[in-house]
Amino acid sequence: MTHVALYARVSTDRQDHERQIRELEEFVGEEYPDASVERFADMISGTDDEGCVEYHHLR
Repeated sequence: MTHVALYARVSTDRQDHERQIRELEEFVGEEYPDASVERFADMISGTDDEGCVEYHHLR
């Protein structure tokens, strides 16, 4: 079975990572229909190396 991890990041609380995740899920559904999917998302500035909690879980 294929395992896919999706990661989305937004910079401010005015942005929504859900749109990014939905688009990624659509792609994965078309390309890997039987894959199990794990989702990760952060809301951090692009220059913040310490706040990427979900990114570190992904890695």
